Amino acid sequence: MNGFLAIGTKKLWIGSARKCASTTLHKLQEKNSLNMKNFRENDMKEDVKFVVVVRNVWQRWRSGMMTDCPYHSNEYQNFDLNNKNFVGNEVGEYSFKPFYDSIIKHHAPECDLSWMWNERHTKFWEWNNSSLNSLKELSKRKNVYFVEISKLNTQSFREWCISQEGEWESVETIKTSNTSVSVGYYNFWKLYKHRGVLRNLALVNPVIDLPTNEKSDEVMFYRNLATKEQTFLNEIRNTNKNYLDLK
Repeated sequence: MNGFLAIGTKKLWIGSARKCASTTLHKLQEKNSLNMKNFRENDMKEDVKFVVVVRNVWQRWRSGMMTDCPYHSNEYQNFDLNNKNFVGNEVGEYSFKPFYDSIIKHHAPECDLSWMWNERHTKFWEWNNSSLNSLKELSKRKNVYFVEISKLNTQSFREWCISQEGEWESVETIKTSNTSVSVGYYNFWKLYKHRGVLRNLALVNPVIDLPTNEKSDEVMFYRNLATKEQTFLNEIRNTNKNYLDLK
């Protein structure tokens, strides 16, 4: 293990990973004067417990792509199909042409697609900001636990933390925020897939099931990697005794 960056107290630490509430955890650390430490292999004693925050691999990857997007991904929020003013290429007087030009520039199979998996937030296979260890490797450790990002702000997770170390009683419930424009994102790519926009153009997007993805071997490689990662995450959810199945 290269390292394990975490915030916490003497006996309980929550790992920090991009696109797994790392910003929220760092705010929690500052507000509650919690410790932050980058553990080395020999520091991770079995009498200390560590928590890995997990979430759906495809959603995490999509969120990372939007963060590290080389064009203005906020434009996706305009693709609200419930907006009565949405009429294909325009919302009112608003033109999507500059946005479409950017999509073509960065999603064509012949362009440089490495931003989809080589940027800081797009490495969906990394589950801690200081570790290259896979989920499989992390799951082998008896003192590593797993919690869903959606459970961080629940009372049940807070009570579990307190049961592990009393110092967490003074820590308020973790409040996660989601400012994602994922609805518009999926709407746009659904429209493209069904030839509602940019028809007759070959575009690729590894987090969307598109027949044109097969035009890029790299896209298919990382899609297969994401599928394997999601499969193993599902195994942890179903079989790992350290998975926190909280209500």
